[in-house]
Parts: sequence; C-alpha cells; structure tokens
Amino acid sequence: MKQQPPPIWGVWKLRSVEVSSQTPMPGLTNSITVFTQREDGIHYIADSVYSNGLKTHVECSLRLDGQTYAVTGSMFGDELSARQTAPDTIEAAIYREGRITASIRLSVRGAVLISDWQIVQEQGPPIVFSTISDRQE
Repeated sequence: MKQQPPPIWGVWKLRSVEVSSQTPMPGLTNSITVFTQREDGIHYIADSVYSNGLKTHVECSLRLDGQTYAVTGSMFGDELSARQTAPDTIEAAIYREGRITASIRLSVRGAVLISDWQIVQEQGPPIVFSTISDRQE
C-alpha cells in the first residue's frame, strides 16, 4: 500500500489575509508557497509580493526536530526551528541574531492551508495576521 504524503506537501496559492492587530504592515497581496520532501526535511519555498512593491523569495528546510536551521530571503529572520504538533499542523519560530522575531502555525484543513503569524517587533505590540491559501492541482 502506498503511503500518503503529509497534508502540507504541495503548492498553495494565497486567497486572503486577515490582520488581527492594529499595527501597520505592508499588505501581502500575492504568494505561492511550495512544500516538497527532500533528504534534509520538508523543503519550503515562498514567493510573495507586498502592497509596497516588495517581493520576497524565502527558502528553508523544515526539519521537525525543534533545532534551528538557516532561512534565506525572509524579512522576519535568518533561522527557523519547527516541530509537528499534530498530523496536519506544524509550528515554527523564526529568529534573527538569536532573538525570536516571529512565530507561525501552519494548519491544513482539506484543500486549505491556514497560516497564523505573530511578528515580534522591537518596539510596540506584535503584528498578528492569518493567511488562507488554496491547494493548487
């Protein structure tokens, strides 16, 4: 019997963003996220566009062991630690210079990926938002 891949594997396209905090942040207008299996873990790529014209290309390997590993291209940090908290949920912390700068919970619900973010600012309250993305065929 063929083993099913984890629910997060695949290509996801941003449908909507919901900001819960009052803190301004350039709005995410477009994003394609890809999760694939590699020898070193789940490979993550996100190509995003923001309302201020900023474009980002983020890559990392999610090794679900809680250790920190390099992230490239992220405006939130340069290292990430991740762990799987349920069959359909991964939680991660993002760091810059050893200080936590963001946390994210990725949850798959059928053909929908919900990403709950909390960005830690040096000054001021955290920026809290969620994204909804749809699985692409």
